[in-house]
Amino acid sequence: MLIEDGIELFKISAPLMVPDVFAMSNLQDVEVHEDEGILMYELPHPIEFEDMLNYLEDQMEFILLYYHKALEDMKYGLSCCAYSNPKYGHMFKINAATNVDGLCEQVYVTIYDSLDDMYGEILKELHNKRTIGKYLYEKSEASVMGDFF
Repeated sequence: MLIEDGIELFKISAPLMVPDVFAMSNLQDVEVHEDEGILMYELPHPIEFEDMLNYLEDQMEFILLYYHKALEDMKYGLSCCAYSNPKYGHMFKINAATNVDGLCEQVYVTIYDSLDDMYGEILKELHNKRTIGKYLYEKSEASVMGDFF
């Protein structure tokens, strides 16, 4: 699938799943690279981290990869990641993090052109997050592999 096609598919389908986050009016930037596209959504009304987690967990198409705390005893530095269930034929990853007020105001979506690239990037992200802070929830690598193969 071409990156541009994946971006258009996400822009059409995501607002139906989570309109408060992925409304077209919230889309602020689109970057197209050789093997991925990145969409940046800015929320006009930042939301609580728990609400973001609920949005991601409530959708059958999204699989929660992790939520993570970079700094102890602070609202800032909470982050989460989910990815599209490969069984549905989409190839994207969603990242959100809290700002200094402890609210999510930006959401980044990475669109991939192959499941191999997506799988590799998801595992890489799991490894990179281990270097600072701690996971409050982490999907096992074996479970991630089971989603793809």
